[in-house]
Amino acid sequence: MADTIRTKSALITLLADNTTGAITEQVQRDVLVSVMGCYGEIYCEDNSTAQTAMITPAILTCWNTATGFNGLGVGVTPAKASNYITINNAGDYIIQFNAAITNAANGTTFKFYIHQNSTKLSGGTYTKPPNNDVVTVATHRLVTLAVNDNISIYVESNTDTKSLTVTDAVLSVRRIG
Repeated sequence: MADTIRTKSALITLLADNTTGAITEQVQRDVLVSVMGCYGEIYCEDNSTAQTAMITPAILTCWNTATGFNGLGVGVTPAKASNYITINNAGDYIIQFNAAITNAANGTTFKFYIHQNSTKLSGGTYTKPPNNDVVTVATHRLVTLAVNDNISIYVESNTDTKSLTVTDAVLSVRRIG
């Protein structure tokens, strides 16, 4: 029988007073896989493919390159080719995004946003300094997610058609409740 990841309220119901010995081995396994959590990530390393950022936000595509990878996925589906992570188990999640950016237009402000099904949740902003230093950006969000929600990162700039290179980045999700 398949082990089932369950919500907190379902676990509390399953683990009611056990004076009758009604907690089965299957329930115990379900508790284990539920407590061990759901998590996953997509990431890129040493990427050199530039992406153009527009005034209208566009999905970040550094994952869908030769240097992009699907990380671990337990209870979620990392999908680097689609530039997002799909949630397979409803619950409360922490979403984290970290990236290193280079080769961006001087003085341009870039904004990175966490999106849930193409709806903006939160973001981090940076303005490119006058030299070609590597800049980091990070953001995170606690959010309730449903089955089949897609989590992605969008980027925009304060002026049209400015490019940047996301050299290293990680988008990760972890169920916390």
